[in-house]
Amino acid sequence: MKSKIIISAFLSLCAINETQAKLPTGTGGINAVRNLNKYIGLKNSNEKLSLAQYMNKSKLTDLDKFAKKTGTLSRLIAVATWAYDSTHRPNPKDSSRYVFSGSNGGDLNSTWILCDNQTIYTYAAGIYSNNTLVSQLIGGGAVISQDIQTYNGASWDNNSVNNYGYDVSGNLTSIIVENWNNATGTYDNANKYEYTYDPLNNPTSETDYNWSSSSSSWIPTNRYVYTYAGSQLTTYTGAIWNATTSNWDNYSDENFRYDTRGNLLVDIYRQWDPSVSAYVNVNELVYTYSGTLILNTANNLWNTTTNTWDFSTLDNFDYDKANNVISDIQQVWHGGNYINSSEYVSSYNTFDQQTIISSHSWAGGWVNNAGDVFYNLYYENYQDKPTGVANVNSNISNVVLFPCPANNMLSLKANWQNAENFSVSIYDVEGRVMKSWSEAGTQNYQKAISVSNLANGNYFLHISSQSGVFTSQFTVQH
Repeated sequence: MKSKIIISAFLSLCAINETQAKLPTGTGGINAVRNLNKYIGLKNSNEKLSLAQYMNKSKLTDLDKFAKKTGTLSRLIAVATWAYDSTHRPNPKDSSRYVFSGSNGGDLNSTWILCDNQTIYTYAAGIYSNNTLVSQLIGGGAVISQDIQTYNGASWDNNSVNNYGYDVSGNLTSIIVENWNNATGTYDNANKYEYTYDPLNNPTSETDYNWSSSSSSWIPTNRYVYTYAGSQLTTYTGAIWNATTSNWDNYSDENFRYDTRGNLLVDIYRQWDPSVSAYVNVNELVYTYSGTLILNTANNLWNTTTNTWDFSTLDNFDYDKANNVISDIQQVWHGGNYINSSEYVSSYNTFDQQTIISSHSWAGGWVNNAGDVFYNLYYENYQDKPTGVANVNSNISNVVLFPCPANNMLSLKANWQNAENFSVSIYDVEGRVMKSWSEAGTQNYQKAISVSNLANGNYFLHISSQSGVFTSQFTVQH
């Protein structure tokens, strides 16, 4: 759905957009990546998506979606964040700028924000300063890799690289995080997240790993297993790896119940209690609807003394004529009643994209207290003009180009499901061949390519084999 309300700091990266109101508790892959990337917290108040629905959205589909559209589109290009102080005045805080090329786009409603790069700025002493630069490699309508750099006051330092892998159906199958090692001048393995799917492309499991430098191997940390009734997610279970027993220890589960329309009615989260060898209730989310629109969401906490649910908080939603959430009033249970606590208000443009998001606190009326935030979101219109270049080589499971932009050297990594001979060519935007060479078949290919003689600008790397072609864009900036 297209209605989301921000409920945490707007310091986001370009990649995966979280579209569900509640992901599994713990350090699951999507959550971990969001936290690693300081990704924005989004609250979808119009529709509670299951994890299955969310992960199915993380496919190579956005390019197809854009290609089917014609005319003028709109994409997010900047976000400015303001925070209120104790005098009820807004002060500049963080901001982000997104740079796109061609017909790539994205906003808060997209699975991916397909920007070439995003620059995050922090505000202090009256000026905005560089903080983080995220450069993305895009292919097939999704992000293939991210090169993340931080600013040291004079130049950009390497920080980490995120590599995303997909299956032939476009399902996200892996995320590998590599951190920059200043001592060796290389990227070292840090974290890995693996995902599996059933024949209906519903995700069935997620396994998380940390890299052990002492054993030079991936060590499992967490596992999540999902079960379904048809296409509806009914349960998920979380487990933690026990290195002593080399087994998975139960940690938590979550159970979902739906109405006949497929609306999620109840979401119960439980944690494993080893003293009784059973899952015990922690909290539940209860949803009420008007048709398919959520009117309110109640969060109840389990009372271990009375063995009943205690009221805790209630979110009440209001919509515009396009079914965008325009307000989310959050209430807390106190003295036998729900009382107002905070409010989030959104405005939209003609593309149903949020342009203003603000939070307010209750003090007998809605006011802006210290801690409340205000966001301005800026967009640009662009014409959808697909390049006509398709990535149709399903034999290539992952291609990574970094850094982006490249200065003197460009690193190319490619993984092949089946080894076969191939050729690599680099074209400029006018279609002229700048470099070309052939390679013998291999399943894991790496090459450092000199681009020192290429002028600043955008280029296309073209991999061709009997299985098809793969084309990706990169930038040179000396």
